[in-house]
Amino acid sequence: MSWLPVSRRKVTAAFSRWSDQAITHLPNLLFAVIVFTLGVLASSLARKWAKTAFTRASGDDRAGDSWGRIVQYTVLLVAVIAGLSVAGVSLSALMVAVGAIGFAVAFAMQSTIANFISGLILLTTHPFARGDVVEVNGVEGTVEEISIRCTKVRTFDGLKVEAPNQQVLTNNITVYSYHPTRRLEVAVGIGYDDDIEGAIDTALEAAGTVDEVLDDPAPEVFVTDLGGSSVNLNVRFWLQRAGRGAMLATKGDVARAVKEALDEDGYDIPYPIRTVYMNGEEDGEDAQPVASEPA
Repeated sequence: MSWLPVSRRKVTAAFSRWSDQAITHLPNLLFAVIVFTLGVLASSLARKWAKTAFTRASGDDRAGDSWGRIVQYTVLLVAVIAGLSVAGVSLSALMVAVGAIGFAVAFAMQSTIANFISGLILLTTHPFARGDVVEVNGVEGTVEEISIRCTKVRTFDGLKVEAPNQQVLTNNITVYSYHPTRRLEVAVGIGYDDDIEGAIDTALEAAGTVDEVLDDPAPEVFVTDLGGSSVNLNVRFWLQRAGRGAMLATKGDVARAVKEALDEDGYDIPYPIRTVYMNGEEDGEDAQPVASEPA
């Protein structure tokens, strides 16, 4: 049992060293706790301030809340680093480890991070809002929700499409409901023997009879091209922005009014015509078609 006094002395000496070190570092530990506590309080205040500021700037509570959390976590991170530094912890190895882990996580989640940042930009800059009719990345429909990860669009045939925010932000965005008025078009054809100016006047007058068509800007009619069997006209008119169903109904009303007016004034919408040349015979029963020469 001669080893018991030696062991007791070693334990006592070790405990004494630990006590001395604890007493020596106690002020630093207390100061570190104070720094961390103040950091927690500061992060909470910073979150509230950032949320209020970004909500006022963007007009969207979700954008303000997201930016508020980012500011809060940033202040907390600074408080933790400051507390560890005050406590005497060497930050060199810790920063290297945290940096390596952060790089690995960022590389693995780069798509998620890109969508998150893109979502914040969309919520802050407001290129479109919920309820807008848009075309994004080839998808046309009504915006139902703009989240941090994706933009949800309900197409006109009832489908739900979730477009990643990174794709939304990096592709062209067409917002059909941005302006209070919309221009629609109706195509119509008249015969080559018809009076073009008279047909244009008839189409203009007919388009103006539809209640939903605006007087300012006034309807317009243009000759767009010379088709295989008709002179093609384009009737353009403006109306107040409305739902897709209402606009399609107005377009149908204009097409019907133009068609009826042209019929009443003696303009026929021609069928496709093909001229066939016969081989030296005028009688249709004996005539034979001539094969065309290759180009």
